[in-house]
Amino acid sequence: MRTSFIRLLAIFSMNMAASGFLYANSGFPMAPSSTRWFHQSPYPTNLAAQKESSKDSCEFELQELRAQLNAMKAKGISSKELDPITRAAFVNYARQIVAKRPSPIALSSVAAQLPGSSWRLVFSTEAVTLGALPNDATVYLHFVDESDMNYSLRFSEKTFGLDAITAQSKWTGDARGVITFVYDKITTDVFGFKNVGVSFFGLLQGRSNCVQSAYFDGNFWIEEAVGPDGEKFVSVYLRDD
Repeated sequence: MRTSFIRLLAIFSMNMAASGFLYANSGFPMAPSSTRWFHQSPYPTNLAAQKESSKDSCEFELQELRAQLNAMKAKGISSKELDPITRAAFVNYARQIVAKRPSPIALSSVAAQLPGSSWRLVFSTEAVTLGALPNDATVYLHFVDESDMNYSLRFSEKTFGLDAITAQSKWTGDARGVITFVYDKITTDVFGFKNVGVSFFGLLQGRSNCVQSAYFDGNFWIEEAVGPDGEKFVSVYLRDD
């Protein structure tokens, strides 16, 4: 049975916040000032750039999206803090890349590239990621080896008392580039005490989730899939070893 770890982490975070465990200003409100940089960075949309993009298999979209997402990562800006116009531009870039640019690494070979690597989710239009998680929460995927991985949600100093929640999991990959992970053990880092079990997530054991690869070049990983609400979403991961 497929269960979204992000969705349950979001519920857990909200419950903790409601109980007073998390700092009151944990990042749920929007932070318009943090998006100002993006308002001041116009996106080239002239005809020459569009023609160059088409000729080079979306090279313009790839480079623009890569540059903007690296800037987001450096500034600690989350997807939910972006204004709708900027978010729509990012989605368009990602979908153009998926539709028109061949993946440099075949999707059937994605699994072979993952052991020993770590990835940070820097952009997503998935509804639960945008709507439920605190602004300072960041998703990380660490592939320990060919079978073990850690799926983590890390918090900044804004979230008092809770540094991270991790789902230690087993993972597999198939010829379509679908990376499936089965949750095994959920641990937290609370008040400096690491690997504290969280009984709330006991129901997750044995359940699975996946990343449906659409583009992969070893540093840039795009997922395009349909969420539980029936809406298509795009998620972008950057390598973070």
